[in-house]
Amino acid sequence: SDFAGALEKCRKYHVETNQSTWITPALITLLERFRTDPDAGVGVCCFELWEGHELAAATFSFLRGRVFHDFTMCTLLRDHRSAGHVLTKAVGHLIGVAGYTCWYWGFKNPYMAEYDSYGTYHLERPEFQALWDADTGDVSRAVPKLQELLSQGQALVQPMAT
Repeated sequence: SDFAGALEKCRKYHVETNQSTWITPALITLLERFRTDPDAGVGVCCFELWEGHELAAATFSFLRGRVFHDFTMCTLLRDHRSAGHVLTKAVGHLIGVAGYTCWYWGFKNPYMAEYDSYGTYHLERPEFQALWDADTGDVSRAVPKLQELLSQGQALVQPMAT
């Protein structure tokens, strides 16, 4: 996966869709550095859903201890198949299998209300911070653990052959 390239596509999507974004090229460079630094104190990953050779949807996340924190997502392919919804369910399933106990989405956008029936709970920042700080776990193993589960066929949507 080309993390920086996918995040740049997400940045452009947000600019085109919302006329702005907090994601900057400098931030993408910094997150790429965190992603490859085993001593960063946080795992950084991206889940992607593809339609042929086109990125259909992506979600970008921080991992620490048993907390999985999406910091942005995008749905580039918008049709009746709901690529973003499919990816969200697939990621939720996989992080549950991996043992994550908190999936933090940050600011609740109106479209997120459709997930309320799955038992969502809004955390205030201090509550999230306490969870984030409580269990750092082995951050260097966080992303490899998810990759291992994917390679074992544990995902609802199977990875593309590379």
